[in-house]
Amino acid sequence: MAQIWINADYRNKGIGKSILIYFEQYLCENNHTILLSSSMENNKNAQVWHKYMGFKDCGTIAEINDDNTGEVFFRKSLKQSKD
Repeated sequence: MAQIWINADYRNKGIGKSILIYFEQYLCENNHTILLSSSMENNKNAQVWHKYMGFKDCGTIAEINDDNTGEVFFRKSLKQSKD
C-alpha cells in the first residue's frame, strides 16, 4: 500500500482505521510480522495518527523529500493468530 489518504470531508469517521485493520489482517494471514510506515516530518497530524494506531517511532531521514522535508518512520508489530 502506498498511502492512506482520506478526503477531509470523511476524516474522523474511522475510515483510515478500518483500512489499516484490514491491511494488517491481510499481512498477518500472509505471515508478515511487522508493518513499516512513514510521514513527512512536518505532518504532525499523520504522526499523531500513527502513534494512536499503535506505531512506534523508529527513525528519521532528514531532507529526503523533493522539498528537502524529512521523513519520520514508524514500525508496528503485527500479532499472528494462533490456529
